[in-house]
Amino acid sequence: GRLGGGNNISGIFDLTTDLSTNPPPTQYPVRDTLQQWFFSSWSPDNKRLIVDDDTTLRLINTSNGAVVTPVQGALPPAPATYANWSPDGNNIAYIANTNSWGDSISQGNLSILPVVGADSFGAPKVIHTANTIAGATEDSYPSWSPDSKWIAFQNGPDSRSENQRAGSLYIIPPGGGTPIRLANATGGSAGTETVYVPNFSPFNVGGYYWLTFITH
Repeated sequence: GRLGGGNNISGIFDLTTDLSTNPPPTQYPVRDTLQQWFFSSWSPDNKRLIVDDDTTLRLINTSNGAVVTPVQGALPPAPATYANWSPDGNNIAYIANTNSWGDSISQGNLSILPVVGADSFGAPKVIHTANTIAGATEDSYPSWSPDSKWIAFQNGPDSRSENQRAGSLYIIPPGGGTPIRLANATGGSAGTETVYVPNFSPFNVGGYYWLTFITH
C-alpha cells in the first residue's frame, strides 16, 4: 500500500494477521528511507514487486522493502508507469514513453518486459502504439487475464477517468498484433466510450474470466 498523501512511503501488510491496531503492523518497519512508489504489482512467487517511483520503474524485495538491482538485463528506461506482472511470471506489461506519472497520462504505448529468470530481464518491446487507433494518444492500465494469454488496456486521449475523455477498452496478446475492442462490454463505437482502468479478476469463475472497469 501507498501510505500518506504526498510522501508515498509504501508498506506491505500481511492480511492473515490482526491489522486493527493504529498503525497496523507492516511486513517490515516503514521508514522515510524506503523506496517511494505509486503503483505496484506482485511477482507470482510474492518475492518481488514491480513499482513506479513517479515515472521510473523499480524492483522491490518484499521481505524488507529494499530496491533490487537486476542481475541480468535492466528495467525499462523512464518514463514508464502502470507495470503489471503476468500470472505465469514470464512478462511484465507496462506503458512506455509516457508524458507524466500514472496519475494522468495523455501519451504512452503498451509494452512488454520479458522476465528471463530471477531478477533477470530481456529487452523491452512496444507491442501496441497508441496513436495507431484514430483519435488516441495513450494506452493505459494494462491488466493480464489469469492464463497470461491476453492483456486488457484502455486506449484514448487521456487515462484519467474524471477528465471524461472518450476512449475504448481493448485486449491484445503479449506478442502483439491487432487489438480487439471490447464492444460488447462497453457499447458505443470505437473512441466514443468513456471507459477506463480495466482490471481482470485473477480467478476463473463459472468458466469465465471477469473484467472490471470504470465508466461514466
